[in-house]
Amino acid sequence: MALGTSSAWDWIKISYSVCLLIFSIVIVFALMFNEETKISQDVHPAAAVVIMWGGIIWMSMVEG
Repeated sequence: MALGTSSAWDWIKISYSVCLLIFSIVIVFALMFNEETKISQDVHPAAAVVIMWGGIIWMSMVEG
């Protein structure tokens, strides 16, 4: 998709995807800070957040 050629439908799909991504991140953060995940039970929740973001960034680089 070239820059500037997005249709209204493309913007709807992008907005929906971003909303789902934000919702998922909020849910995972809540679970981590309530220590309801395995990693946040083993280490400090702040470290679990850093590890999660490291994994997300690594996956974005691998997937391109």
